[in-house]
Amino acid sequence: MFLVLNSLTNVSCPLGRQACQQRLASQYLWIAGIRPVFPYKTFLACVGLFVLLAVTPSHGWKSASTHLKEIINHYDAIETQSIDLVQWKTHTNDQGSVSWNTSYLLSSYVDMYEVTSNRKYLDKFVELANPLVDGTDANRGLADYKGRKRIGWGSVAYSEKGQRVIWLVHTGMITYPLLRFAYVVIRNHKVRDLLTTARKYQSVSESALGEFDGQWRYDPKDAEGFYLFESDQPLDNGVAGPDLPQPLNMQLAAGRSFLILAKITSNQDYLQKAHGLAKLLRSRLVREGSGGYSWTYWFGKGLSRSSVLEDVSHGAIDVEFAVLAEQNSIVFTPDDLKPFVATFLDRWGRAQSSMATGVGKGTAEFKAGERNALDRWAPLSEVSCRVYDVLYADLMARIGRQDAQVLLGIAQLATYARKCAAASLLAKRSVSPYLRLAQTNGFKVLGEASAVGRPLRSRQATGIRSHLAILHPFFC
Repeated sequence: MFLVLNSLTNVSCPLGRQACQQRLASQYLWIAGIRPVFPYKTFLACVGLFVLLAVTPSHGWKSASTHLKEIINHYDAIETQSIDLVQWKTHTNDQGSVSWNTSYLLSSYVDMYEVTSNRKYLDKFVELANPLVDGTDANRGLADYKGRKRIGWGSVAYSEKGQRVIWLVHTGMITYPLLRFAYVVIRNHKVRDLLTTARKYQSVSESALGEFDGQWRYDPKDAEGFYLFESDQPLDNGVAGPDLPQPLNMQLAAGRSFLILAKITSNQDYLQKAHGLAKLLRSRLVREGSGGYSWTYWFGKGLSRSSVLEDVSHGAIDVEFAVLAEQNSIVFTPDDLKPFVATFLDRWGRAQSSMATGVGKGTAEFKAGERNALDRWAPLSEVSCRVYDVLYADLMARIGRQDAQVLLGIAQLATYARKCAAASLLAKRSVSPYLRLAQTNGFKVLGEASAVGRPLRSRQATGIRSHLAILHPFFC
């Protein structure tokens, strides 16, 4: 069993190794219907898991492995056609290019390394990230609208009069892949030669996020936290004014970074920020009649500026934050994520960019940017392989030069390929050969005709097949 769990946690585990192994073991045993009935529970759990592994046929798993290889090859082909790192290294954030383009490419390199353990993706990351980390406004000698030379990546594109502003959302978008890189390297002795680089990325990221500490507000009563704009910060229409909270996606872009920093450092301040922002998002989600969520771009005092509902591009940031929070047992549960899946499937089917119920008739084609933005909802494959299936069909059909969002979407597909491709293969097969096991040595595995005395429902059988798929890494 521990070989199985180690294999899983070596692939990608957002929790600590021990916590992840414990969580996996308990979930898979109970979902598969395993019921220990006498005291030697640990021994029997191991026996039961290996029995399940032994009776699962291996020929379908070759197909799952091939499926993953096809995604990796597809990523490499599009990346080769789309990305010239010599040119990309010259990008600055003056017009927002780094935050809304380079950041996606950097994250895709981390995803691909985590899936393949191929060093080339980390080397590409470093080649692109080094000039970015060295190119903060402070290092470039650039002052913001108040004359401050700050650690961050300012832009003149989003203020009414072209004033230079370092935005929290941009800082979050840029530091997130830098910190993901740092987290991967710090935990992996095989790339220890990159440790100094990783620590540098971590240090710059912490300093950049720290520039906003004075704007953080936390209410211990409801455990919610959020960031305000500085009262004189230029916006696209005037200045912020006093006590204006930043839009949700701006907060949560930084929230993802705090989640990774909490894991790297065990700093409780970072954990409090991540938890407070998760509470903030969770309390702002509204269930729709379709079963999905809607939520507004602004909240609180910001609703007086606009009550427009969130769009799919900024919403992708919110969704990824929610998935990260759930993976780390912060506020969100798997059940909390499932309405996001309903929202995704509804919006994909209706081909619309707004979260608003009833907007559009479902006949218009996606604009390219909106379609690519929905590709960034792939992390919802954590709780539903239906998301994976929809995006697989879309992304694997892409050819030629593509946006960095597409590369990120393909890389995120690769992250869930073994789980979802294998589950899809097994779902097409009968459940009987896997689960019709007798009670042996006091260890009961429930067959298809008995689930605590009730017939095994189709949904339960599918869930068991899915979890058997996850537990079978050796045939991939």
